[in-house]
Amino acid sequence: MTQEQTHKKLKLAYIAGFIDGDGCIHSSLKSRPNSAIVVGVTDFEPVQFIAKHFNKNVTKRLENSPYKVQPRYFTKCSGISVIPHLKSLLPFLMEKRNNAFKILKQYDAYENFPYLQHSREEFFAWLAGFSEAEGHFGTRKRKTSLKSKGRTPSSKKTYDFTEVFYQLVNTNESLMNYILNKLREYGITYKTKLNVIKAYTRACPVTKKIIIRKPLHRLFLGGGDLLLLYREIYPSMKIERKKDQIIKSIKLMKETKRKRKRLKEALKL
Repeated sequence: MTQEQTHKKLKLAYIAGFIDGDGCIHSSLKSRPNSAIVVGVTDFEPVQFIAKHFNKNVTKRLENSPYKVQPRYFTKCSGISVIPHLKSLLPFLMEKRNNAFKILKQYDAYENFPYLQHSREEFFAWLAGFSEAEGHFGTRKRKTSLKSKGRTPSSKKTYDFTEVFYQLVNTNESLMNYILNKLREYGITYKTKLNVIKAYTRACPVTKKIIIRKPLHRLFLGGGDLLLLYREIYPSMKIERKKDQIIKSIKLMKETKRKRKRLKEALKL
C-alpha cells in the first residue's frame, strides 16, 4: 500500500469516527429516496474537514435558545452523490453502519463490505474522530489524604492536586466494549472497566417535556494509560482547542513528580 493510499484510509477512518459520534446518516421512506449524511457541531475544524472531503459548503447557524449557546456549523451530502461516500466510509463505520446499509440497498448499491477489519493506525484514526465527537479531554482539582511520616498511623495530611483525565461516554454498550477491548489489545490499558450511568428521566426546565435518558457507558482513563492513548490519537485530531488541552495535560503531568513506572515510561514517549 502506498503512502497516499494509507493517508486516504486514515482520513476516511477519522471521518467515519466523527460521524459515528456526532453525525447523522438518514434516509427517507418516501417513494423517491432522499438520503443524506449530515454533520452539525459547534467546532468548525472537523466540519470544514468533512465538507472538503464531500466537496460541499459549510453553513453557520445561530440556535434560537434562551440559553447562551455557540453557533453551530453544518455540512450536508445528500441525494445520489452520497452513494460513493457511503461506500468508501462503510468499512470504517460502526455506530451508523446499519443506517448506511439501508441507503445503499435503497439505491441498489449494496456490496459485501468488510467489517471491523482495521489496522492499528486505522482504529486510532477512527477513535480520534469518535473522541472529538463524544469524548472529553480535561483536568480537575482533587484532594487526597496521605499518612504523614513520623506521626501516629491515624494522622493524615490533605494535599491538593490536579487530575488529568480522558472520558468517553456513549449509550451503545457493545461499541464501548469493543473500544475497551481494542485498547487492551494494543496495550493502552489493562485494568480499566466501563462505568455505567443509570437511565433517568427529568423535566426540561424550558419546554416542561419529560426527557428520558438511556443508560450511559463511560470509559475513563488517567495517568500512563491516558498518555499512551494521546500519543495514538493526537496526529489525527482536528479540533484545536482539544489538541491544546492534550498538550496542556502532558505538560502538567511532566511537571508533576510521579513514582509509578508506567507513567514514567509514557512520559518518555
